[in-house]
Amino acid sequence: MLTAKEKSQIKSLMEEKLAEAKSEVEALSEATKSIAPDNAIGRVSRMDAIGNKAVNDMALKKAKNKIQRLEYALSQFGTMEFGVCLECYQDISFKRLSAMPEIETCMQCAAR
Repeated sequence: MLTAKEKSQIKSLMEEKLAEAKSEVEALSEATKSIAPDNAIGRVSRMDAIGNKAVNDMALKKAKNKIQRLEYALSQFGTMEFGVCLECYQDISFKRLSAMPEIETCMQCAAR
């Protein structure tokens, strides 16, 4: 069971990580814009830009997913479900929540 101080730390961490993820989405949204065919860059540079765009598209998808998970975790904060493993219903350790505050499973269940 988390102490009041630990809960406060986790909530602050979630809010901080949420703000970081939103900033990352903004930056990646700019980096994933389409490359216009009439853009006068060389063939190799165009292929490199297309490859970079694919990498950035995946990073953008992951960042958006993290925002959703963090927002959900924040919505659950203060309820009996927060900090409890969805699989075994045991408390998730403070150390694990500090590393990934949006996590929904304990180490044992995640390892399975």
